[in-house]
Amino acid sequence: MLLAALGALFGTLAIPLLWSHLPPLAAIALWAALLTLMYAALRTGGVPGIAQAMWLQTCFLAISGTVFLSVLLVTHEADTRAGLLLPAACGAYVLAWLAGLVTPGAPAGVGVREAVLLFLLKGLFAPSDLLVAVVLGRIVTASGDVFFYLSALTLQTEAEQHA
Repeated sequence: MLLAALGALFGTLAIPLLWSHLPPLAAIALWAALLTLMYAALRTGGVPGIAQAMWLQTCFLAISGTVFLSVLLVTHEADTRAGLLLPAACGAYVLAWLAGLVTPGAPAGVGVREAVLLFLLKGLFAPSDLLVAVVLGRIVTASGDVFFYLSALTLQTEAEQHA
């Protein structure tokens, strides 16, 4: 539940993509304020372990969005407008990830994540650049999952040998 709530909270960064009246810096300020309020509520609610988990999950989502942005910037020459909206693109990625997470029947959100990204970022990047970034982003994240699994498997094997 916490991860889904944080994913939705990252959606505030993407508001300027859908409603141009909100400047990107205002969206960032709103996101930071809501994140702080959420942390304070969890902390004062007597659940400090969940408050700490919130920060770790926030870092995970921010890193995920940043990885996608890196892939996107490799495939596209950013213009001034795109540069100002990079936090919004990060929020769009996290929203797309969340949509894939909560969609039943779509393993790892295949198709759902990509469709949401194409919808949210369609006016900001050329469709061909965006499509390449979405596909490369999926490859990067799947490779990261495999690397993490193999690393954990290696650590487990080493721990069993030393036990």
